[in-house]
Amino acid sequence: MKNYLVYLLPLLIWSCKKKPKDSNQNLDDKANAEVYYSTPAFYQSAATDAAASWNGQVMVIKNNDKFYYSKDGGNAFNQVYPSIKVYIPYVVNESGLMAWSDNFYSGFFNLNTGLAVNSGIAGFYNQYYLGHNEWMYCVQGTNSSTPPIVYFKKLSATKWDTLTKNGDSLGVYCGQNQSEGISFFNASKKTLFNHHPNNNSVSKYTFTSFSVANITQGQSNRAIQYFFNGYNLLIAAYTKGFSVMNTNNLAVTYTDWPVNFKGYYDNPVNVSCSKNGTVFAQLLSQTNQAFKFEISGTTFQEIQSTCPILNNGDFTYYFYQLNPIKTDGTSITAIKIGDSKSAEIDFYYPYGGAHYSLIYEGGDNTILLHDKINTYSTKYLKGHYSFLYKEDQQLLICSTDSFLLSQDNGMSYESIKSNFHASLTYLKKINNTYYGLAVKNFKYNLAGTGFQIDRFNIGVYTSNNLKDWSIVPNTLRTNVNGKGPEIF
Repeated sequence: MKNYLVYLLPLLIWSCKKKPKDSNQNLDDKANAEVYYSTPAFYQSAATDAAASWNGQVMVIKNNDKFYYSKDGGNAFNQVYPSIKVYIPYVVNESGLMAWSDNFYSGFFNLNTGLAVNSGIAGFYNQYYLGHNEWMYCVQGTNSSTPPIVYFKKLSATKWDTLTKNGDSLGVYCGQNQSEGISFFNASKKTLFNHHPNNNSVSKYTFTSFSVANITQGQSNRAIQYFFNGYNLLIAAYTKGFSVMNTNNLAVTYTDWPVNFKGYYDNPVNVSCSKNGTVFAQLLSQTNQAFKFEISGTTFQEIQSTCPILNNGDFTYYFYQLNPIKTDGTSITAIKIGDSKSAEIDFYYPYGGAHYSLIYEGGDNTILLHDKINTYSTKYLKGHYSFLYKEDQQLLICSTDSFLLSQDNGMSYESIKSNFHASLTYLKKINNTYYGLAVKNFKYNLAGTGFQIDRFNIGVYTSNNLKDWSIVPNTLRTNVNGKGPEIF
């Protein structure tokens, strides 16, 4: 074996090139690409912020300083032009009203008319919220020494009604509710207040076993985050973890953040909860790297995407840069923002009458596309992945410094830190041993000339199980002139 490996390197250096990534050549001689397969087109949102109404029909997507508005469930969008481009939409309702904030001020904007809505209530630091349909709320004087006053009315009404002259007694806003109003939580009273605007009544739920101490670790000057899913679950989240309070039985459960995130003073960045009880949280690690998690019970599943994730009413929204969707937990509906375009395939691998492809969408996301006969599925991966290998139930997906390994045909993945000097670019199995080629091409500047030449680094790695890899002796070479090989 040793003599064979020494002979391997010259073969690598002088072997032929693969077809370039954009050749779109079908390498599967058992498949007919024209008949069986098609490269799917993706709607491309590039959303930085988003909001949606309770019934899922009205959406606002913000892409940097541009706003797009849909009133048909995401089938069509039109651009709108708020006068202040730093607006952040945090809630909209079925009538086309948007409540916005710039992290300091707040207000209303009518998406139908393209005009700001003046509440007529004096105060610099008022906070504005929306219930369903035409219901509007104003909390006046949130930065004053006197208790804030909470007002509400319909858009078509000429005057505001008073919910309470002591807003402190209600606590902090925590979301819309299924009775068309909004909800508040008072932590000192351990009580959730749901306002029902149609008859101006308030229902109360007191969670006697709730304790802020159970979700607190270390010191932080940030406020505890609260989120009510509008039906029966209230989330309180802080530096140690989160609690789930259930209005059906007044039970309270506690879950800690994973050890790398627990006790960090900036956590959570945000938290929300779907109608079916799935909790979503964005957390910062001790190195300030942000991670998003989908949490069921005490199981944390990392979401491999940096896209905005929104929960309101019956739906959870994933505003992926490519192919954004909304789901009620049973069905998935495309959000058709922007133009439907095909995306460039970065890596292509035919296997078993199907095709696996990697599409790097920029930023921190890569799409794994499994293109089967007459159908396809996608999975979003956090990171820039550029190579994959499939064998039986195993699926290996590589980036420069780590790889994902699935032993169950892509149902679940283990993330493994690699010792590769670059991402694998080719993999071959010889006598039950895997050999992986890692090549990094780059440009070298010739000093004083203004010219560049091609150079590459190369190494060969070996493994018996696709998980544990070691460098083949004498195969790591750096700064080699020319372009590196792609196959052997």
